[in-house]
Amino acid sequence: MILKRLIFLYFILLILEGALRKWFLPGLATPLLLVRDPVVLAIYFIAFQQRLFPLNNWVMAALGMAGLASLTTLVVGHGHIPTIAFGVRANFLHVPLIFVMARALDVSDVWRYATWMLYIALPMTVLLAVQFLSPPTAWVNVGIGGEGTASFDGVGDRMRSSGTFSFINGLVAFYTLAFSCWLAHLLNSDRRTAVPGWLLAACGAALILSIPLSISRHLMVGAGIVAAGAAAVFLRSPGGGKLLARVVLVVGIALVVASQLPIFDEALGVMEQRVEQAAEIEGTADEVFVHRIWNDLAGPLRAIDFGEPFGIGLGAGTQAGAQLFMGQRGFHGGEGEWWRLLWEMGFLLGGFFILYRFWLTVRMALFGWYWLKGGNPLPWLIFLAAGPLVLNGQWGQSTALGFAVFGAGLCLAAGRLAPTAQD
Repeated sequence: MILKRLIFLYFILLILEGALRKWFLPGLATPLLLVRDPVVLAIYFIAFQQRLFPLNNWVMAALGMAGLASLTTLVVGHGHIPTIAFGVRANFLHVPLIFVMARALDVSDVWRYATWMLYIALPMTVLLAVQFLSPPTAWVNVGIGGEGTASFDGVGDRMRSSGTFSFINGLVAFYTLAFSCWLAHLLNSDRRTAVPGWLLAACGAALILSIPLSISRHLMVGAGIVAAGAAAVFLRSPGGGKLLARVVLVVGIALVVASQLPIFDEALGVMEQRVEQAAEIEGTADEVFVHRIWNDLAGPLRAIDFGEPFGIGLGAGTQAGAQLFMGQRGFHGGEGEWWRLLWEMGFLLGGFFILYRFWLTVRMALFGWYWLKGGNPLPWLIFLAAGPLVLNGQWGQSTALGFAVFGAGLCLAAGRLAPTAQD
């Protein structure tokens, strides 16, 4: 089926577009930022032909917001058409893909994607180890366009690398989703979708090793959220006690395998130093939560400027949009996603779009919770990885947008009722 093949192409480009921009086609780094856009438009075209394009409330609301935000940007905003186009792309263009996937895919397709994530995680971790051991100037750590480095400051001479992605946020999103897929296979009681035991153990070791190798607290937190949320599987799913015993066994084997690798001790030591240094600057974990996570959510709402009901205009708060409009990259409206939306679209449309994403996150959570009772952990676990990106992920960054949309689509497609859902 061509529609499924195009969705798979979107997935492959999501994994590899950073590699294309850094290593293989650096001269085309800027246009490759939009490499998935023609694919998503082709998906919509085929979906219309096959009567699978969902004209539901979610899609119609996204289309309506795109039109209104574009109009207000032209009338009272910056009026810069290329920046408006990028803003529409960042906020709205990929949203219908969530619901196309929910109609075009079924639970067996999603299990296959979950299996591919396990296989991809193995070479990705090998690449991450090579990047960890290499200097920031090495070819494997080269930056976008083949210039500079894609690594960020870590500890000592070890840098935070990005795998095949343009930046480390893509690596974090990938491994968080991979961890949820690994747990889903681990907790899966259906033999028809089971994977070999060696793959579970090897991928478990790779995922454990990826956290210290990435030197990323965001990945550590993301994996922690997925792990904590997975406890609901034991409480709500049938046969939770047997599943718990299996998890303890496989996780134990994965820990032993990972700890025996020569690179593990050094990576763990670097990660511990990173956490200690961050605590000295930013405070304890509780203080970090209050000052960073809570501020990203509550701060924009407290700082709403009611004198700017329509904002400066679509796209201006993204890095690429700022380059188009102002000639200088940067988070001019604030680095947090809700800051950007309110700065660009004002408290009317921006606030409505925040509510839209909040309610979509809630619906995903309820959807996953419902299927837990039926013994299908896949929608719930994928929600734990994709939900935060839907709620507050930086959609102005191409990879974050891709994982938010693709993860949400997988979440809805993982339930058998998803293909006929109308809301």
